Amino acid sequence: MLNKFGEVVFILDDSKKDWLLIKFKVEGGNSNTGYVHRSGIKYINIFEQIPAADYDEDFVNIILKDIMV
Repeated sequence: MLNKFGEVVFILDDSKKDWLLIKFKVEGGNSNTGYVHRSGIKYINIFEQIPAADYDEDFVNIILKDIMV
């Protein structure tokens, strides 16, 4: 169960009206999938654009001042 606010998730399917299928990281670095209500999502495009510091096909690090995601 995803129980942290502010986590970055990937939307895999948004074809359902209110529920989105997401992929998210779990403890140990593995990933899992699940559903989250659309009202619990803030789309990344509403935030200030920050260039990627490092990335590959499985992850991206973005850094702004002292905040790293």
